[in-house]
Amino acid sequence: MSGAESSSLGLASPTWRACAAAVMASCLLGCTSEPARHETAPPNPGPFARNLILISIDTLRADRLGTYGYQRETSPFLDEFASKGVVFDNARTPASWTIPAHGSMLTGLYPRAHGLRGFKDRLPSDVTTLAQRLHRAGISTIGFSNIWIIDAGRGFDRGFDQFSLTMPKLDGIGAAPKINRKAARFIAANRDGRFFVFLHYYDVHSHYRPMDLYERMFAGPYDGPADGTTEQMEKHRSGKVSLSERDVAHLSDLYDGGIRQMDAELKRFFTHLENNGVLDDTLVIITSDHGEEFLDHGLFLHGANLYEETVRVPMILRGPGVPAGRHVEAPASLVDITPTVLSLMGVAPATDVDGVDLSLAWRAPEALDAGRPFFFETDQWKPNTDELRWAILVGDQKLHVADGIEESETYDLAVDPGEQDKLARANDALRRQLDEYRAAGRKPEAALELRPEIADRLRELGYLGVDN
Repeated sequence: MSGAESSSLGLASPTWRACAAAVMASCLLGCTSEPARHETAPPNPGPFARNLILISIDTLRADRLGTYGYQRETSPFLDEFASKGVVFDNARTPASWTIPAHGSMLTGLYPRAHGLRGFKDRLPSDVTTLAQRLHRAGISTIGFSNIWIIDAGRGFDRGFDQFSLTMPKLDGIGAAPKINRKAARFIAANRDGRFFVFLHYYDVHSHYRPMDLYERMFAGPYDGPADGTTEQMEKHRSGKVSLSERDVAHLSDLYDGGIRQMDAELKRFFTHLENNGVLDDTLVIITSDHGEEFLDHGLFLHGANLYEETVRVPMILRGPGVPAGRHVEAPASLVDITPTVLSLMGVAPATDVDGVDLSLAWRAPEALDAGRPFFFETDQWKPNTDELRWAILVGDQKLHVADGIEESETYDLAVDPGEQDKLARANDALRRQLDEYRAAGRKPEAALELRPEIADRLRELGYLGVDN
């Protein structure tokens, strides 16, 4: 990045839950009358973070970063950044596509609780967001979305003083530089108070078209048909295009190049923040909404399955109250972000969420429940239907089920982390827990109109399939 480019940065409690929680508690906690609460942690003595920067890098697999063991140099900056904070090695998203996953990230609730499960759903009025909780504590809030489905119409702007939409650039340059300039201006204007900045980047998402500099770092000579477009991969998914192993390897290389490009943009942004003293009192969380498939289970893209390649995501924390150089093996979820933020920022805790305070991992690890269940769902395995695919993880045991299909799949991640060898015997205990979770869902408060031009955009992104 040139000096001119670098300097440019300087310019700148619901009633339904009582019933649902009681059902969940009877199944998961052996209790029949009291809802689940997450109040076992001792009060956080601080020091507290003054500010928060929450970053969501859309479609970023955890296992494609060096700090998670990847051998290619896709993430030199993120690896160095992570070495000064805490890395959750087994963080997961509750949903394998953008809308429900971000709903969980920004509310602390599972999709069955926050209600954002499909394209037509709107965040119910009785759901409180992280931005609302921080705003009530006197913290200035701004959100930057990089895709129109994370929008005000669905309620993602709730609690933000400002909510800015920047449409993704699919030409290789990406939108990260523009978003970072806007964020830097907001931070500079709010340094005298407290702020929360939410940054959503779409640059790693397909189409896979990194700049030539980053493509050459990972992709060798190639003259095949794979072009990295969402449309082509969706056509492979629907059986209309056939791609070879060599084509798949090329697409994977392009994906890696996109990660390296995103890593470079983050380095520029955080170098600017560090030079201006912003990071001294700011909690930073870097994560993703979901991963991506490269025929791990026969498909491309994401949203159709709940296997580890799409639900295991990075989660890196750094800032006041966060120890340096620590990896945490205990499982975590995007629903844990809200209670963790409130704890580390000294804001009143939330007892009406599904997540837990992850700072327990270094403050009181004995308070973390080793038998805690983690739930997953997606409605994209059969686009244009209301059928969902579901999963539950307890310890190393993971169970998958799907609406309309009686047979389930159970895997032991301790010996089969790639979920390739289905266990011969189903786990009935997990099935009962998952059935209780499914029964505790809510219907959306209001449906958004899916106009023809909106449907066309969804097809372009690979969510509704393609017509030819």
